[in-house]
Amino acid sequence: MILKKQSIRRIEDVTLNGKGTTKEELIFVSTGWAEREVILFKKVLSQGGVCRIGGDLLKVDKVELIRPISDRNI
Repeated sequence: MILKKQSIRRIEDVTLNGKGTTKEELIFVSTGWAEREVILFKKVLSQGGVCRIGGDLLKVDKVELIRPISDRNI
């Protein structure tokens, strides 16, 4: 199981071994991953964090949008 372009969003927040990466590079790297590793990376991609898969260190910086209190529905 490999990643698909549609499953990778906001690529500017993903680093591979400390360097910025592209969708194509992540897809190429994921060809050697097991299904559970792809699922792990998708979770990290959605939540942010760091994981090590197959000797590669993947880091996802997740920036949360902070809205003013006046914009929130109470």
